[in-house]
Amino acid sequence: MENAQPNATPAAGRASRRLDLRDVFYVLGLITLTFFILRLAAPQLVPIIFALLLWFVINAIAAVLRRIPVLGRLIPMWLALLLGAVSTLSLGYAVAQLIVSNVAELSSGLRQFGPKADAAIAAAEAWIGVSFDVKISPILENLKVSDLPLDQWLPAITEALTSTASNLAIVLLYVLFLLIDQPYYQNKIRALFPDDARYDRARHVLARIANDTRVYIGIMTMLSLGVGLFTYAAASYFGIKGAAFWGFLAFALNFIPTIGSFLGVAFPAAFALVQLESFEEVGLFVLGLALVQFLAGNVILPRVTGNQLNLSEFVVILSLTVFGALWGVAGLFLAVPLTMVSAIILSQFDSTRPVAILLSKNGRVMGDDLDEGEPPQQAAPRQAAE
Repeated sequence: MENAQPNATPAAGRASRRLDLRDVFYVLGLITLTFFILRLAAPQLVPIIFALLLWFVINAIAAVLRRIPVLGRLIPMWLALLLGAVSTLSLGYAVAQLIVSNVAELSSGLRQFGPKADAAIAAAEAWIGVSFDVKISPILENLKVSDLPLDQWLPAITEALTSTASNLAIVLLYVLFLLIDQPYYQNKIRALFPDDARYDRARHVLARIANDTRVYIGIMTMLSLGVGLFTYAAASYFGIKGAAFWGFLAFALNFIPTIGSFLGVAFPAAFALVQLESFEEVGLFVLGLALVQFLAGNVILPRVTGNQLNLSEFVVILSLTVFGALWGVAGLFLAVPLTMVSAIILSQFDSTRPVAILLSKNGRVMGDDLDEGEPPQQAAPRQAAE
């Protein structure tokens, strides 16, 4: 009997190794299945996620209204939510009207864009040839912007806006039912977690998700608004057509880290190249936009957020690639908040906590504060939840 024990150890080790390898295959299969479902269910999932984000925005506006000195205490929650929804819809309607009013102006600009772009390329080629004695004609001889189907761009943009409007109706319907069910969410959480410790933990996690999402949306909205207003002002100053559209485009694209900042400069810069007579004016315009984008994304945003988002820069770029491949343009806008929420959820389980650590920027994930003795946050009094 004593000799049997040492012989059992190698077999147990082999069984453990087989089990570990099997777990790896299970994880890979689960990841593959998850990506397949996300890709297949994109038309249904994307409106739901946008509805949740819009619901967070409305609740954030309602919270701000109720924090107004003296007057805020007189506003009931239902009225604050109603005012938040109305203000959000009004802002969306104003933006839509702004875009529509600029379509005609952009249409005439697109018709002139091709020939002017060819002339600008020829002028740039001549300037480079004279200044640096370099022949680049073989490179540009087949590059004719006027041959591109630019007249098809506006119909494509109009079709995309129409599709967005139809999806917006579904999003608003989801938001309506989220607001209707909102008074019962605390009771549902209490019923799901009757144990006090698990209930406090669940409320702490949900409060962290809600807070981080609100912080991200709020900061990015204010920062993008500043970038958009500067782009509009710069385009108006230099007389570039569709200044309001370029301002809105810069505002929207700024929600996409890195890639959006580059596109927010590249698109109006291309039009400025063919509309402005002087290369110095084009250089000043592009330099101003690039400087503002750099300050917003690399100076102001890290200083304001600090470690609030706590996502690795590599993970941010990787999430943009993955969600962009899965959901297209919508995935680029949703990549960062979805990755942020995923990191919070993954940090709550021992089996997935290493993944959350890899996603983080500094190696600290949610729960480290609890391990050090910091009590969980209480989003509302216990009696109110019960």
